[in-house]
Amino acid sequence: MIPIAVAALFVGCATISPDRSAWVELATPHFDLSSALPPAKSVALAHDLELFRSSVELLAGVPLPSTIRVRVLAFDDRSLSRAFDRRDMPAAAFESGYFLESPAGATIVLRSGGGWQGDATIELRHQYAHYLLRNRGGTHLPSWYDEGMAWLAATIEVVHPHATLGQLPKRPMRILASSNWLPIQQVLDVAPSVEDSANRRNTLRAEAWAFVHDYHFHQIPPSKVGGRLRRILTGGPPEWEAFRRSLDTDLDAREDRLRGYGRRDRWNGIEIGKSTPSVLAEPRAIDRVESMTRLGWLALRLDRLTLAERYFRAALRTRTDHGAAWAGSITVAVRRGRWDEARRHLEEAGMRNDHRLCIAAARLDLEQTRAESLRDGARDTAIVRERLKICAEQGAATSEVQSLIGDSHLVSGDPASARASLERAQNALPSSLHIQLLRARQRGLEGDTGAMRTLAGAVATRTHDDALRRAAYALLEGE
Repeated sequence: MIPIAVAALFVGCATISPDRSAWVELATPHFDLSSALPPAKSVALAHDLELFRSSVELLAGVPLPSTIRVRVLAFDDRSLSRAFDRRDMPAAAFESGYFLESPAGATIVLRSGGGWQGDATIELRHQYAHYLLRNRGGTHLPSWYDEGMAWLAATIEVVHPHATLGQLPKRPMRILASSNWLPIQQVLDVAPSVEDSANRRNTLRAEAWAFVHDYHFHQIPPSKVGGRLRRILTGGPPEWEAFRRSLDTDLDAREDRLRGYGRRDRWNGIEIGKSTPSVLAEPRAIDRVESMTRLGWLALRLDRLTLAERYFRAALRTRTDHGAAWAGSITVAVRRGRWDEARRHLEEAGMRNDHRLCIAAARLDLEQTRAESLRDGARDTAIVRERLKICAEQGAATSEVQSLIGDSHLVSGDPASARASLERAQNALPSSLHIQLLRARQRGLEGDTGAMRTLAGAVATRTHDDALRRAAYALLEGE
């Protein structure tokens, strides 16, 4: 038995479990927020989200795509069960917030009741910054810029109504304090390799942050440097060569400053953004069926199939016409390879104008055909593509629809026909390394080993998702 005092430490000040809380939803210019926080705290969170995003945009020096929305779930999951923690990632198991990506888009999860200021860890901000910056340039810019700018953006702290740049990121600092120092020329000129050890990869990332941080804080004004760096990197060899010559003029002094980063314990931040009052719609209450369905989909994203199934069944006991709950039930059965069960759910759901239900039906067709193709040889997947056209008409994300169309061509043994769809998917969501890995597989099946290695190598060296990294290495090793 756990002593009451110890249990209290684990539970903290948790109150009502997420599935029994009162939920509201709120749309902002760039976010779709579902929140079990008090209404005033939900509104403050909406403003904080927009302030952080606009500050990253200011730092980057270029407009970020405004049509790519992010889903946000905010609730309090401080309990002994910790149903929505990241136990699949031991280093982040107890994190109060995390960032999830898929070809359908991204989700920010704030799970300890603290809103943005309390739950948005620096690792979450780092991954979200990657998402924002890569949606502007994909993985075409050098790795040191990609990593250094994302870490720098992650140091933006929002304390309403101000955003301040410069907080110390503990992970790079620990690495810099304990690692063998790599010459800065190596960081700038040598692309990370799939052959790199984890220690070397982490050192390159940490030094990239130190370089970008130093470059910003030794320029005036710092908020203009991001755009200048991007112009240098996209301006061709003459711009890059001039930039490198400019660095060489004070290389020794810069190296000395960077070597001292691991010994620093604080920096003074600078204000780079300020919230301006914006008109937001009033938070709208959502019923328990809807909130349970959204929690079920989060459980699916975390691969907690039993938990997801429980939420979807509970939702459907109250409302048998809920398309998203049926879609979740179908997806759980598909993940388990239970095709007959999935088809029973699809029949029970009936024909509904719901893009999630449509996508679930398409995935059922695709995954069952994939399983049969592995056993019996390539099968035709035209029915999947016909269904996906309907999904697009119902409002499904272009990136998800096009990636599934491309995947269906791969399943049917026609990689040449997959290429255009996968490129459309990547154009719709440039940040998606999941789509990039699918493109790498397509190019490999076409026989273009060089393109495959370039695409898969970028995924392997840039992703912070262990499962995605393993998949990229598996593709590279099985070429």
